[in-house]
Amino acid sequence: MLDLKDLYQQRVSNYAAKFVKVVLNPLELKYITETATAIARSKLSETAYKRDGASVVKRYINGLKGEAAVGKFLKMQIINPDVGVSIDFDYPDIPGYGVGVKTVDFGHFPIIPKVNKYPQVICICHPSRNEIVYICGLGSVDTLNRYQHSDLILDPNLKAKGTKTGFWGFSELTELTMASLEPFKGMEIFKDPEDAVKVSRSKMPKKSKAKSKKEDAEDDLEDLDEDEDFEDEDEDDED
Repeated sequence: MLDLKDLYQQRVSNYAAKFVKVVLNPLELKYITETATAIARSKLSETAYKRDGASVVKRYINGLKGEAAVGKFLKMQIINPDVGVSIDFDYPDIPGYGVGVKTVDFGHFPIIPKVNKYPQVICICHPSRNEIVYICGLGSVDTLNRYQHSDLILDPNLKAKGTKTGFWGFSELTELTMASLEPFKGMEIFKDPEDAVKVSRSKMPKKSKAKSKKEDAEDDLEDLDEDEDFEDEDEDDED
């Protein structure tokens, strides 16, 4: 079974030298908290959010901190403060580009869809300093769909749904720049959560009759700790 603490060191912390540190100021943090609280209040009226209302605000604060950090780094406005039901806001986060932002607490692996249709900028919140967010890099559709494993999800309820998985391919993330976003500029967006963005076939991962790259990646992940015991740890909120 996977030793998550050791795996986090090997697959995330070892690449920290490449991460970009962004410091948010008090006004930005205040705006993030207020916006997250307003969004969470609207979510509490939705069945899917009633079960874990206490953690909704924290999840949205993390998500908005990542968006604010990416926006500050790229010198563009990313946060959408509008409040509404989930289906109305299910599209990539960076305006004008088919690219999302995925943010997670330090010590946890990012939770992503099992089937990704657009790239994600991966961010990590500092474990003790609320104002610091690390931009880890840009994950392509192929990278997101290949370097994933459901055992990286700590929440048993989320894992049981079968639609999400954990991402571990930090070694494959590329540098985030405006140039790296250019291939995804103006991509047609859909609000249907099952078809969030129109992606050309050239950008989708290729299938093979032989063993898939995803299966190879999962084997690589499990080989790291095949003799180790799985260590349970208390679940914090995962974005």
